[in-house]
Amino acid sequence: MRRALRYRVMIMAIATALTTFLIVGSVAGCAQSNSKSSSSSEQPEAVESSDTEESDSDSQLPAIEMSEIHSSLGMAATQFGFDLFAEVLNTEGNTENRLLSPSSVAFALMMTYNGAAAETQDAIAATLRLPDLDPAAVNAAYRDVLTYLEQPSEEVEVAIANSLWVRQEVELKPEFVESMQTSFDAEIAAMDFEAADTPDTINAWVSEQTNGKIPSIVESIDPDLVLLIINAVYFNGDWRFAFDPDQTSDRPFTLLNGSQIDRPLMSQSHSFDYFETDQLQAIRLPYGSNSRNSEESEMPTPRIGMTVLLPSESLTWEEFLTLLTAENWNTWQTQFSNQDGRIELPRFKIEDQMPLNDPLKALGMAIAFDAEAADFSNLSDLSTMISQVQHRTFIDVTEEGTEAAATTSVGISITSVQEPSTPFEMTVDRPFAFAISDTSTQTLLFLGTVTEP
Repeated sequence: MRRALRYRVMIMAIATALTTFLIVGSVAGCAQSNSKSSSSSEQPEAVESSDTEESDSDSQLPAIEMSEIHSSLGMAATQFGFDLFAEVLNTEGNTENRLLSPSSVAFALMMTYNGAAAETQDAIAATLRLPDLDPAAVNAAYRDVLTYLEQPSEEVEVAIANSLWVRQEVELKPEFVESMQTSFDAEIAAMDFEAADTPDTINAWVSEQTNGKIPSIVESIDPDLVLLIINAVYFNGDWRFAFDPDQTSDRPFTLLNGSQIDRPLMSQSHSFDYFETDQLQAIRLPYGSNSRNSEESEMPTPRIGMTVLLPSESLTWEEFLTLLTAENWNTWQTQFSNQDGRIELPRFKIEDQMPLNDPLKALGMAIAFDAEAADFSNLSDLSTMISQVQHRTFIDVTEEGTEAAATTSVGISITSVQEPSTPFEMTVDRPFAFAISDTSTQTLLFLGTVTEP
């Protein structure tokens, strides 16, 4: 019989994650995720638990049914990602560079969802735009995602790690612990939350899992916090067709106020998936199997790529942002065709950090932040609520490729088309939007806007 985990509850669930939330039928046959070995050089005391076994409720579902679940979750995650990004722009402003990892936030909230009950769980499900599915089936789909995304093409690295940091002497419910281990492959550690070095230990784990790109997520631990749920994801991908640094030159980039600054624009001519309308130009730049190392005819179809969306000069920035919806995104995916042309794209680096309490409340999760109404009884017997959700991201785009990472912290506390007929020309010399996504799973790894590279 699995021992109950004993600690004292004050939960701050951190989810560092460039991880992904959705999968489609193509991953229905993926193997289940194997438990990862700890990669931290200095690990905290491990929490005891018995070997994890699948319960009857989490047994294998028929492949056809799982395929449908994957597809439904894929559509839900895309909707959630664009809805959340719109709320972030509304809350944080849209005139500065913004970077969000919808999959990171979704993964963090999905782990939190497993600890919620009744109306609180329903509200989280509604916020995530989840279809009406059994939680065990959703967890099984997430397990597939974890396995699938860590198997990208050559020249692409996706590393995912999950952990729970629990206050000593708090008792977590065995069912919650099992779902964290089985579906999210989470490491679990009991910690002294009063110790001065505990934030440093947690931050060191986050930094290591993100290759130092997210150096910290915890400044201090509030006395009311009881649990840190951490999901860390790191992405590093070489362009399939690298930009030649010798072709990079300083060019004028027009800011939102109409003034211009010189910025290095990378450039190349090649065949890319591309389309344009009277409202925007769009290009998909694939990662993996770089042409410097492989014959183009031998390279597999890329799974992960960056889509760059450049508004037409006739649109205002605000008008363009209203186009960034899940419905339009799904439509755009059907309009790409392989075409010869030239792309000029600025090098850029973004580090962003933002609270997500207000955006998530606006999307339907207000009850989870309500001390009197929140119900996390599937987590423990203590009365708890979400106190704070923080999100931190990093991306660096160069001639070689892209390096990116993200973290989402959920703090739970005790309560008191038309194709051009000639080669296209796409010069990204004004504010634009971009997304890094896995085309085979529809996963939105990152979604952002660049107003000043």
